[in-house]
Amino acid sequence: LMVTIVASFWMIGSIYTAVMAIIVFQWNYGGWRTFALWCALPSATGAALVYYLVPESPRFSALHGEFEKAVKVTNMLGSYMGNDVHDDDALTLEEVQHCYKDSVIQDDDDDDD
Repeated sequence: LMVTIVASFWMIGSIYTAVMAIIVFQWNYGGWRTFALWCALPSATGAALVYYLVPESPRFSALHGEFEKAVKVTNMLGSYMGNDVHDDDALTLEEVQHCYKDSVIQDDDDDDD
């Protein structure tokens, strides 16, 4: 089923590109730059939606010392996946800190050498 869904998006993209080529080139609504802009628009929209709607991975957050964010995202993902996360089942801040206490990556942004 998943392959069928992915393949259908591939076909929709091909049809979209062909329609944009007809509109831009045959009906004289611009040149190749306009065509490239219209073809890049769906990808740019998708990238913006992913940037604003998809949370950072809990592991990445924990490795960078953002333990509260890691706990929040992990428990949110668990509830989205159908796991009833109650207070006694939820991942705690202490558990994440224990697992990643020796693995925190130090950012080198403060180095001015």
